[in-house]
Amino acid sequence: FFAKPAVAEMADARIDHSDLTALLFFQGIAQSEFAD
Repeated sequence: FFAKPAVAEMADARIDHSDLTALLFFQGIAQSEFAD
């Protein structure tokens, strides 16, 4: 899923290319809490 350009421009933050760790970061979960 990619946001339409007009929506992406209005967003406060966006994730274009990443894995799920970015979502954990935005939820306030520290990398030290990630499972190995």
